[in-house]
Amino acid sequence: MLLTLGQAAAKLGKTRRQVQYMIRGERLRAEKVGNRWLIDEADLPYSGSQQKVQARKQRKFRAAIEDALDVDPKGNQTTRYSVLDMKAFQISQEIFKQVHESLGKDEQAAASMWQCLLELSLGCHRFDQHEKIIAYGNARDHASEALCHLIFRDHDRSSTYAHRIEQDLMPAIAGLLRRLDNARKPMKRNAF
Repeated sequence: MLLTLGQAAAKLGKTRRQVQYMIRGERLRAEKVGNRWLIDEADLPYSGSQQKVQARKQRKFRAAIEDALDVDPKGNQTTRYSVLDMKAFQISQEIFKQVHESLGKDEQAAASMWQCLLELSLGCHRFDQHEKIIAYGNARDHASEALCHLIFRDHDRSSTYAHRIEQDLMPAIAGLLRRLDNARKPMKRNAF
Protein backbone atom coordinates (compact mmCIF):
# COMPACT_ATOMS: atom_id res chain seq x y z
CA MET A 1 0.00 0.00 0.00
CA LEU A 2 1.30 3.45 -0.86
CA LEU A 3 1.59 5.91 2.00
CA THR A 4 1.91 9.67 2.08
CA LEU A 5 4.80 11.29 3.91
CA GLY A 6 2.58 11.93 6.96
CA GLN A 7 1.24 8.37 7.02
CA ALA A 8 4.76 6.92 6.79
CA ALA A 9 5.94 9.22 9.57
CA ALA A 10 3.06 8.12 11.81
CA LYS A 11 3.77 4.43 11.20
CA LEU A 12 7.47 4.89 11.96
CA GLY A 13 6.89 7.13 14.98
CA LYS A 14 8.92 9.91 13.36
CA THR A 15 8.27 13.44 12.17
CA ARG A 16 7.62 14.28 8.52
CA ARG A 17 10.98 16.05 8.43
CA GLN A 18 12.81 12.95 9.71
CA VAL A 19 11.19 10.85 6.97
CA GLN A 20 12.20 13.45 4.37
CA TYR A 21 15.81 13.20 5.59
CA MET A 22 15.62 9.42 5.27
CA ILE A 23 14.43 9.81 1.67
CA ARG A 24 17.14 12.34 0.82
CA GLY A 25 19.79 10.15 2.47
CA GLU A 26 18.52 7.20 0.39
CA ARG A 27 17.71 5.20 3.53
CA LEU A 28 14.06 5.04 2.42
CA ARG A 29 12.78 4.48 -1.10
CA ALA A 30 10.07 6.88 -2.19
CA GLU A 31 8.54 8.21 -5.37
CA LYS A 32 7.56 11.81 -5.90
CA VAL A 33 4.24 12.18 -7.72
CA GLY A 34 3.47 15.82 -8.38
CA ASN A 35 4.45 17.56 -5.18
CA ARG A 36 3.79 14.54 -2.90
CA TRP A 37 6.09 11.78 -1.75
CA LEU A 38 4.61 8.27 -1.91
CA ILE A 39 6.23 5.46 0.04
CA ASP A 40 5.45 1.76 -0.27
CA GLU A 41 4.57 0.47 3.19
CA ALA A 42 6.63 -2.67 2.49
CA ASP A 43 9.75 -0.46 2.27
CA LEU A 44 9.35 1.08 5.74
CA PRO A 45 12.32 0.31 8.01
CA TYR A 46 10.44 -0.78 11.11
CA SER A 47 12.36 -1.27 14.33
CA GLY A 48 12.13 -4.60 16.15
CA SER A 49 9.27 -3.45 18.40
CA GLN A 50 7.46 -1.83 15.46
CA GLN A 51 7.73 -5.10 13.51
CA LYS A 52 6.09 -6.91 16.42
CA VAL A 53 3.27 -4.35 16.51
CA GLN A 54 2.75 -4.66 12.73
CA ALA A 55 2.71 -8.46 12.94
CA ARG A 56 0.18 -8.29 15.80
CA LYS A 57 -2.05 -5.95 13.77
CA GLN A 58 -1.83 -8.28 10.78
CA ARG A 59 -2.81 -11.29 12.93
CA LYS A 60 -5.69 -9.34 14.45
CA PHE A 61 -6.85 -8.28 10.98
CA ARG A 62 -6.67 -11.86 9.68
CA ALA A 63 -8.62 -13.11 12.71
CA ALA A 64 -11.35 -10.53 12.06
CA ILE A 65 -11.68 -11.71 8.45
CA GLU A 66 -11.77 -15.36 9.44
CA ASP A 67 -14.32 -14.57 12.13
CA ALA A 68 -16.56 -12.99 9.48
CA LEU A 69 -16.68 -16.29 7.58
CA ASP A 70 -19.04 -19.10 8.49
CA VAL A 71 -17.66 -22.03 10.44
CA ASP A 72 -19.08 -25.55 10.17
CA PRO A 73 -20.71 -27.14 13.26
CA LYS A 74 -17.50 -28.92 14.25
CA GLY A 75 -15.67 -25.59 14.42
CA ASN A 76 -13.63 -26.12 11.26
CA GLN A 77 -13.52 -23.35 8.74
CA THR A 78 -14.96 -24.72 5.51
CA THR A 79 -13.22 -22.47 2.99
CA ARG A 80 -10.73 -19.71 3.64
CA TYR A 81 -11.74 -16.28 2.41
CA SER A 82 -14.70 -17.41 0.33
CA VAL A 83 -17.42 -14.87 -0.29
CA LEU A 84 -19.92 -17.76 -0.32
CA ASP A 85 -19.23 -18.35 3.37
CA MET A 86 -20.00 -14.78 4.43
CA LYS A 87 -23.31 -14.50 6.27
CA ALA A 88 -23.99 -11.08 4.75
CA PHE A 89 -23.43 -12.45 1.25
CA GLN A 90 -25.70 -15.45 1.87
CA ILE A 91 -28.52 -13.24 3.16
CA SER A 92 -28.09 -10.75 0.28
CA GLN A 93 -28.11 -13.55 -2.25
CA GLU A 94 -31.39 -14.95 -0.88
CA ILE A 95 -33.05 -11.53 -0.84
CA PHE A 96 -31.81 -10.74 -4.36
CA LYS A 97 -33.18 -14.02 -5.74
CA GLN A 98 -36.54 -13.56 -4.02
CA VAL A 99 -36.94 -9.93 -5.14
CA HIS A 100 -35.78 -10.77 -8.66
CA GLU A 101 -38.19 -13.70 -8.99
CA SER A 102 -41.27 -12.14 -7.42
CA LEU A 103 -40.96 -8.49 -8.48
CA GLY A 104 -39.09 -8.86 -11.78
CA LYS A 105 -35.61 -8.36 -13.15
CA ASP A 106 -36.19 -4.66 -13.84
CA GLU A 107 -37.16 -3.93 -10.23
CA GLN A 108 -34.92 -1.22 -8.74
CA ALA A 109 -34.68 -3.10 -5.45
CA ALA A 110 -33.24 -6.11 -7.31
CA ALA A 111 -30.66 -3.89 -9.01
CA SER A 112 -29.65 -2.40 -5.65
CA MET A 113 -29.35 -5.85 -4.10
CA TRP A 114 -27.17 -6.94 -7.03
CA GLN A 115 -24.86 -3.99 -6.33
CA CYS A 116 -24.83 -4.98 -2.65
CA LEU A 117 -23.68 -8.49 -3.62
CA LEU A 118 -20.94 -7.08 -5.85
CA GLU A 119 -19.60 -4.82 -3.10
CA LEU A 120 -19.61 -7.67 -0.56
CA SER A 121 -17.64 -9.79 -3.02
CA LEU A 122 -15.17 -6.98 -3.68
CA GLY A 123 -14.73 -6.37 0.03
CA CYS A 124 -14.13 -10.04 0.76
CA HIS A 125 -11.36 -10.25 -1.81
CA ARG A 126 -9.62 -6.96 -1.08
CA PHE A 127 -6.38 -7.21 0.86
CA ASP A 128 -6.17 -3.63 2.09
CA GLN A 129 -8.24 -3.18 5.23
CA HIS A 130 -9.35 0.37 4.33
CA GLU A 131 -10.56 -0.82 0.91
CA LYS A 132 -12.53 -3.63 2.60
CA ILE A 133 -14.23 -1.10 4.87
CA ILE A 134 -15.16 1.08 1.88
CA ALA A 135 -16.60 -1.88 -0.05
CA TYR A 136 -18.64 -3.12 2.92
CA GLY A 137 -19.89 0.43 3.51
CA ASN A 138 -20.95 0.61 -0.14
CA ALA A 139 -22.75 -2.74 0.28
CA ARG A 140 -24.64 -1.30 3.24
CA ASP A 141 -25.59 1.76 1.15
CA HIS A 142 -26.92 -0.40 -1.69
CA ALA A 143 -28.92 -2.50 0.78
CA SER A 144 -30.39 0.77 2.13
CA GLU A 145 -31.36 1.77 -1.42
CA ALA A 146 -33.09 -1.57 -1.93
CA LEU A 147 -34.89 -1.12 1.38
CA CYS A 148 -36.17 2.29 0.32
CA HIS A 149 -37.37 0.95 -3.05
CA LEU A 150 -39.20 -1.89 -1.31
CA ILE A 151 -40.84 0.35 1.28
CA PHE A 152 -42.42 2.49 -1.42
CA ARG A 153 -43.39 -0.44 -3.65
CA ASP A 154 -47.00 -1.55 -3.49
CA HIS A 155 -46.59 -5.31 -3.39
CA ASP A 156 -47.56 -7.86 -0.75
CA ARG A 157 -44.05 -9.32 -0.40
CA SER A 158 -42.17 -6.02 -0.44
CA SER A 159 -42.57 -5.51 3.30
CA THR A 160 -41.26 -9.05 3.94
CA TYR A 161 -38.10 -8.33 1.93
CA ALA A 162 -37.71 -4.90 3.54
CA HIS A 163 -38.00 -6.47 7.00
CA ARG A 164 -35.38 -9.10 6.07
CA ILE A 165 -32.96 -6.39 4.92
CA GLU A 166 -33.35 -4.44 8.16
CA GLN A 167 -33.42 -7.35 10.58
CA ASP A 168 -30.95 -9.78 9.01
CA LEU A 169 -28.78 -8.15 6.36
CA MET A 170 -27.94 -4.82 7.99
CA PRO A 171 -26.73 -6.44 11.24
CA ALA A 172 -24.61 -8.91 9.24
CA ILE A 173 -22.93 -6.07 7.32
CA ALA A 174 -22.54 -4.06 10.53
CA GLY A 175 -20.80 -7.09 12.05
CA LEU A 176 -18.28 -7.13 9.21
CA LEU A 177 -17.58 -3.41 9.63
CA ARG A 178 -17.36 -3.68 13.43
CA ARG A 179 -14.85 -6.55 13.23
CA LEU A 180 -12.68 -4.59 10.80
CA ASP A 181 -12.92 -1.48 12.96
CA ASN A 182 -11.92 -3.48 16.05
CA ALA A 183 -8.96 -4.93 14.15
CA ARG A 184 -7.76 -1.39 13.35
CA LYS A 185 -7.80 -0.18 16.95
CA PRO A 186 -4.45 -0.40 18.72
CA MET A 187 -4.19 -2.97 21.45
CA LYS A 188 -4.15 -1.46 24.96
CA ARG A 189 -1.33 -2.40 27.26
CA ASN A 190 -1.80 -3.04 30.92
CA ALA A 191 -0.16 -0.42 33.09
CA PHE A 192 1.61 -1.80 36.13
